[in-house]
Amino acid sequence: MPPSDPSLPMFYQQPRALLTTVHADCGIEPVTDYSFAASANSVPIGAEEFYEAQAHYPIVFTTAEPATAVVVLGLEQDRNLFVLDDHSWRPGSYIPAYVRRYPFVFVTNDNDFVLGVDEAAASFSRTGGQPLFENGEPSAMTKRAIDFCSAFQVQDRIVREFTAALQAHDLLIPHRADFQDAGGQGRRSLTGFTMIDEPRFTGLADEVFLDWRKRNWLGLVYAHLLSMRRWRSLAPLLDPTRMEVGGAA
Repeated sequence: MPPSDPSLPMFYQQPRALLTTVHADCGIEPVTDYSFAASANSVPIGAEEFYEAQAHYPIVFTTAEPATAVVVLGLEQDRNLFVLDDHSWRPGSYIPAYVRRYPFVFVTNDNDFVLGVDEAAASFSRTGGQPLFENGEPSAMTKRAIDFCSAFQVQDRIVREFTAALQAHDLLIPHRADFQDAGGQGRRSLTGFTMIDEPRFTGLADEVFLDWRKRNWLGLVYAHLLSMRRWRSLAPLLDPTRMEVGGAA
């Protein structure tokens, strides 16, 4: 279910800063139900995730400002092909960090960023689960969540800097993925994203290329380009009789 407030991050409906006065007896149940992500056809991805995610999903760039990188999870607007009917994540598929951090997220509290939790999450419990606090202090699980969300923010910032550089050098071009059924009847396209134009990338000035090597951005470029092969693996998940026939700018 999407948040009632469009300004909230995807998945989150009632994020609230963790406070001992409010959450002393609360906890988090193990997350095995991914129905909160069932309508997400893409989620943001951190820089370090490019290398593992490229083996499972196309990695593309958004057209919104500021642009960022996302993994494509579905070929329809409101369907995630990796959340199955039993609400589990498709076995053997990498689960993006954006999904794994839920129901935790950093929120603003008295002008500071602090760890928060989505009180609307199915995994959030008022009386059970792994405790959020122990003896008035953040529990080990809460400390791990703080570290995880901090690392995610760092990786997200790297991606945004990388994507800004791609835009500055005019390397991102509009792209679409086209699909049709096996009998050639009917056709659909997924649009609204960009990808790196490989000829433009290879034409970068040597000093830019060397700078990107120092910033560890070259691996992100190659992982993205390799991930374009994953379009063909998405189509059969949508419909075993449907096959991907190509993409076009």
